[in-house]
Amino acid sequence: MDAPKRRVIRAFQALGFRVVREAEHIALRRDNPDGSVTPMTIPNHPTLKAATLRAICTQGGIPRDQICGRTSRRDRDRFPAASPQRPRSRLTLPPPRQYSSSSM
Repeated sequence: MDAPKRRVIRAFQALGFRVVREAEHIALRRDNPDGSVTPMTIPNHPTLKAATLRAICTQGGIPRDQICGRTSRRDRDRFPAASPQRPRSRLTLPPPRQYSSSSM
């Protein structure tokens, strides 16, 4: 789920963040109701990779669904929040070799 930078910034702004500085990285900040501040830094790339966005959300304590739910309908079709999980195939190992005492 690579996401365009502009849409990611809009999603964070919808969650109360504001852009503080924009250079090689974009510094965001949210003033919380309890008086604390939540800083957020994202790379200033045209698109953000899914793993990068997931790490940013984890560090900021933001559920990924909140970011994915803030994109437009067109983006939801292109970047689904939750793709169906494929069942993982179980790895089957061959049985352990049986050695007879005469072969050793």
